[in-house]
This record gives sequence, structure tokens and C-alpha cells, in this order.
Amino acid sequence: MLGRAFRQLQKLAAASSKPRPGPAHRPAAMTDTNTTSLAGVTKENENAKTETAKIPPAELDLSYVSKSKKRYAILFGYSGIGYYGLQIQPEVVTIESTLEDAITKTGVIRKENEGELQKVGWSRAARTDKSVHALGQVVSLQLLVKPEEAEIEKFRAALNAQLPDSIRVFGVQRTTKSFNAKSACSGRKYEYLIPTFMLTVSDDLLAEAAKLADSAAETTSAQGENQEMAKSSINETDVLVKQSELLRSKAPAFDAASKKHLEDILGCFVGTKSFHNFTPRMAGNDPRAQRYIVGINVDGPFEIEGLEMVRVNIEGQSFMLNQIRIMIAAAMEIARRGLDGPEVINKLLDKENMFSIVMSPGEGLALRACLYDFYNTKFGSDFKEGKATPQNMYDSIQFETGRVAEEANAFRTDHIYPIIARQEVREGVFTKWLLQSRERPFPPPPSNSQLDYENYKEKLKDNKRQFEEKRRKENKRNADTPVDDLHKEVMSFLTSKR
Repeated sequence: MLGRAFRQLQKLAAASSKPRPGPAHRPAAMTDTNTTSLAGVTKENENAKTETAKIPPAELDLSYVSKSKKRYAILFGYSGIGYYGLQIQPEVVTIESTLEDAITKTGVIRKENEGELQKVGWSRAARTDKSVHALGQVVSLQLLVKPEEAEIEKFRAALNAQLPDSIRVFGVQRTTKSFNAKSACSGRKYEYLIPTFMLTVSDDLLAEAAKLADSAAETTSAQGENQEMAKSSINETDVLVKQSELLRSKAPAFDAASKKHLEDILGCFVGTKSFHNFTPRMAGNDPRAQRYIVGINVDGPFEIEGLEMVRVNIEGQSFMLNQIRIMIAAAMEIARRGLDGPEVINKLLDKENMFSIVMSPGEGLALRACLYDFYNTKFGSDFKEGKATPQNMYDSIQFETGRVAEEANAFRTDHIYPIIARQEVREGVFTKWLLQSRERPFPPPPSNSQLDYENYKEKLKDNKRQFEEKRRKENKRNADTPVDDLHKEVMSFLTSKR
């Protein structure tokens, strides 16, 4: 009990000495433009996230606010550019921190619960990394929103009015009291956009592109700087854009045979496999590496803002950290180098083999949809015949039909896809990865990851033993220390930390 009180006092002291990051404490983020089509997208402020609300909170019509809490699911999408992933982190801008601020401004969270996500039962369906997008994300929480459809729609409009253009809420739906966005999710769909030149470019052409950086450094050096200083002073983005233009103009065409090769490679991932080589620090015999991929297919090619791309669609039950990005990286390397797909993929999936593969850029990945088939079948009113009952009065949670699907598809076409294309055309994000991959052998040589992993686990065990021993000694000391003296020690410690 004393240990719990000590930790609580620590928390209170930290909260009083360091304000929780809010709109005034978080670093300014950049803003995405509201695009209307794939053509004619303006460059100004394309990545910026507006700091000011479209409608000041004081001017909102709060008629949708209820006196009692009810659980809701928020269905939304976002561009990951300019954010440090989905989950809240100290001192950086994330999707959840921005969403939480917007929800708070709409007046549907009690004052005493603001900034405490666990108090409103917050859960998320899937995590996304820095720069990764979403078209079908779900979070669930308890809100002070009236349950009538018209009132829920008022709240959705008010919430969107507080969000930047880079985050869009497609729907808000009542759920069961026990609904958890993660545990109720039966599957997830992702998509990855790949510029087609990434799949056909040769090593010779990459070497030619690499010389552009040397040429730029030589030009700068001729103007009075030494070679090393010249390399550090050139604008990397400008060089990457020129390299990207060269690769796109000279790379062989992505034809039907190229697409068939890519599909054959990706098809090797389908089924239940050990993906230990597709996530950091995992051994082949670790049961967590077993994942089930339902299906993979390839769409395209199609053109977005002058950039030819293909879309890889992946559906699975669940995915590990970085898994899809490493899968795509392996597929791109195999396709570009003309390797035997099944032979290489089967080697990477073999539990006895340990390899280290550099993941592909996060900018091309998007969470397409979270699936709730079991929940919808059990509780969705559209799955039942006749009049809805209290047990099946809830709308189905899905992103593939209806108004939510229409809004998500429009957001994808008008907003996310142009942003992905611009990341290559104007920044050379994929080109940079490709030039770096040129210096790495593929398939990679077997690593000592297995040994490193075993050492890592042993270190964790040692740390745990040391922690438990330290806690045992502290508990013994606390038991031998009078309560008044202990309280003085706690307060002295907290005061010194301020």
C-alpha cells in the first residue's frame, strides 16, 4: 500500500511541475492541404496541420452533449505525414494527441477525465508508425453524446470542425458497453503503394543515379569548397528529386510479366507462416511469430500526379511491428533483382534462418480497414431480420459499404494518394531507400540475430532479477520504517524532484 501511495505522490508531483503536453505545449506541426482531385494539387503547406480550429469551441452548438456517458466507436482516417505515429508520446505530435484535443474541445468528456484516456476506456484497433496513413482506423471510448442518430451526426460535424484536414472522421457509432476496438477486431486490411520503377530498375541505372550526388558535390567543390564540405553542403532533397526523375525516365516498363512476378512473390506469404524475420528481435521458435495472411493481390499500374504506381492489398488477422513494411521491402528487392520469389521467401520464412531486412518507407503504407465480422454478426442490426432488439440495436462497424466507405474512398483519392505520390516526386523518399538498398546484399547474409536475441532475453531476465531484489529490499526497509518517517522521506524526495 505504501509503495502504491509513493507512486501516486510521484505522479502528482510530476504533473504539478511539468504540464501535460497540450495544444500550447506540443511542437507546431505542419498542415495538409484540402485537395479536391488527383490533379491540380497545390504545393503550399501540403504537409501542415492547422493549429487553429475551423470553428472556435466557444461557438459550437453543444445540443448533442448528454449528461450520461455511453460507449462509441469513432471511424476515421488520416495522413501520417508530420505525425510521430498514432499513439500519444511525450513532447511530439501524434494522431491520438490531436484527436484527443479535438474531442475535448467538443465538450463530450468530463473535466476530471480530460487528459486521462484510461478513464474514458480508450482503445484502438491497430497501431501505425510514423508517416503511415490510415483509411479505416477505429478508436472506442465513453462520451457524453446523446444516442439519437441526429445528435451523433451533430457531434461528428463538430469534431471534424476541430480537426486539421489531415485527419477525417467518417462515422461515430454506438457500441456495446464492453466493446474494445482491438479485441473485437477480427482482421485488418492494409495497402501499400509502390512506384513501379522500384520494381524494374537495374543496378547499373542506380549507379548512374548515385553519380548525380557526386557531380553535385564536385560542382560545389569547384566553387571553392573542399570535397567533404561540398558533400555536406548540397541540398539532399534537390539531388534526390533529380535522381528520382532519372530513374523514372530510364527504368524498364512495368509490364504484365513484371506484375505476374510480383504476384508470385507476394503469394508465398499467404497462409500461416513464421514471420520472425519480418519484425525486430524475434526468434524463429517464438510462437508470436506465427501469423495468418488471408490474401494478397496487386492492383494497377495506375498514375497519380504523373507517378506510375501499383497497389498491394494485404489482409490478415493481425500483424507484428514493421511486418508489412519488411514484407514489401523483401518483395521489391526480389522483383527488382529478378530473383526466384518462392526460393527466397521460403528461406526467409524458415524458422532455422535468421536475417535482418531493412523495412520499406512508411509513407507508402495505409491501414485500409479494420474488420469486425464477429461483432457485426452478433450485434449488428442489419444482420437481423425484423425489428432490432436491445441486443442487436447497434450499427455494423465496417468501411467497405455505405456512407463510411464513400467518405473513406474520397479521402483516399483526394488526399492520401496525392500525398504519397508527392513524397516521391518532391522529396525522393522511395529513391533514397532504393539507393541505400543498392549497397546492401540481398538476400542478406545470415545474421547472429538468434544469438543476439538469446543474449537480449538473458539480459532482460537479469534486469528483472535485479529489479525484484531491489523491490524486496525496499519493501523490507519500508516495513521497518515508521510511517511518519516514511512520509517525510517521500515528501523530501518529491520536493527535490521539482
